[in-house]
Amino acid sequence: MPSSVIGRLISGSLTALSASRTCSSVTEAMSSIVRAGVWPLTGAGGLPTVNSEVNYWSAMIPQDLDDVLAALANKHRREMVYVLGLQPMAISQLADMRDLSLPAIHKHVAVLEDAGLVTRRKRGRTTYLTLERNAMRGLQDWLAQFHTYWGSDDASLANYDRHLARAGAEKG
Repeated sequence: MPSSVIGRLISGSLTALSASRTCSSVTEAMSSIVRAGVWPLTGAGGLPTVNSEVNYWSAMIPQDLDDVLAALANKHRREMVYVLGLQPMAISQLADMRDLSLPAIHKHVAVLEDAGLVTRRKRGRTTYLTLERNAMRGLQDWLAQFHTYWGSDDASLANYDRHLARAGAEKG
């Protein structure tokens, strides 16, 4: 972005910020900033365009995460996701691998599709499934936020208990 656009964005945002304080929603506030001409890129409906590579997590709302976790709660669907992660497969192949009837596998496929985990592609009379990696990436990012709190093997309850016993012995 040229420095003149960045400068206009910063200075204009400060003046538009005072106008946006009277807005009742974030969408109204962003629209007022766009109308003021300080946001350089606009998309559909005049709303600000954001880099989707940077903000792909913000597109996954908690309901989507709930759907993904609910879909992965079943053993058959987890194994289907694993196999589809390796390569696309026909629904009939998945049914044969899992020893499930076609109506049963179609119910599992419907749950995975509703969660956004797989997509269907029909070629002739055969329907193929492919894994949608964005839903998995959203789940991975959600789990990664807890990684710093998991600690290591040294940070276990047994080690904490020994630490408390030593601290109590030193005081006593």
